[in-house]
Amino acid sequence: MVPSGVAVEAVNHVGPHLSARTTVLLWNDRPPVAQWIVADTARGAYPWGSVDRQRERVEELKTMGYEALFEREGYVVLYRSAPPPGAAAELAK
Repeated sequence: MVPSGVAVEAVNHVGPHLSARTTVLLWNDRPPVAQWIVADTARGAYPWGSVDRQRERVEELKTMGYEALFEREGYVVLYRSAPPPGAAAELAK
């Protein structure tokens, strides 16, 4: 679901599976910088304190303009057509 060559924020245990073909950033509670996010709402993951918080964050991201393109077994692929505010500066670092 995540195209090659993009920046993606991914839950810690998914990042290694994407790193050969994308720029992977850790999905966390900070303001998002990538248009693509791969979350896990079924399993606890670093740096999240709870699965409930991970689920809450996915819902928050949807209110920020992210759309769920894929959901299965707790994995959620989110996409936002426009880059988040400040994304270009953050990704350039």
